[in-house]
Amino acid sequence: MEIITIDSFNSILSNPNNSIITMKYKKPKLIENSNGEITKIFYPKKRWHSSNRRRPYALRFYKNAELLLTHGIKAPHITSLKYCPDIKTHMITYKKIPGENVRVLMSQGAKFITDVAKYIAILHQKGIFFRALHLENLLYQNGEFTLIDIDDVTFKNKPLSLRYRYRNLKHMFLVNEDKKTWNPQSVKDFLQVYFQITPLSFLSKKILSLFLINLNGSKHKMIII
Repeated sequence: MEIITIDSFNSILSNPNNSIITMKYKKPKLIENSNGEITKIFYPKKRWHSSNRRRPYALRFYKNAELLLTHGIKAPHITSLKYCPDIKTHMITYKKIPGENVRVLMSQGAKFITDVAKYIAILHQKGIFFRALHLENLLYQNGEFTLIDIDDVTFKNKPLSLRYRYRNLKHMFLVNEDKKTWNPQSVKDFLQVYFQITPLSFLSKKILSLFLINLNGSKHKMIII
């Protein structure tokens, strides 16, 4: 990790060859440089009890990218990690990831439910619990997906339990921006493909189906397995 001064940090932001892609809380969050690389800025959390103080999100992002790649899952290829102690801010630079945002593709009428179901089933079989799982955090190109926004990923040493599968899929199906995509029929189509490549018991499949297919209009709470 490279330690930089506040002047170096500001020079990166003010560099005319860099373009600000995303702002957050009136501060630059994502920057693209002239080489086509992306820099993500991790500002300190204001909450004193934030877990970012113990395990900075930038370091989690860096480590998770390495672990995903070792599991055969495409992830950002990081080229640098910088830290500015003056403002307690990290910067991670990685090669721009080619591909289209799956949420945008789905809104244009593209049908990716089968591919998404297969991909998520593979993640779950590899024991990967991606907490920020939703269509906007998936990029698609030439039949392959790449995970982005990987600050919060848990790696298990075995396939995910039914409880973790339910939590992950429930989160994905309930994201407000994707509710038009995830109606009861599309969830059925998703689960049909998901179950084809996931060796779950008949009972486990029935439980997931029961609690997920009508999730948007359901009052079901988390089941304890």
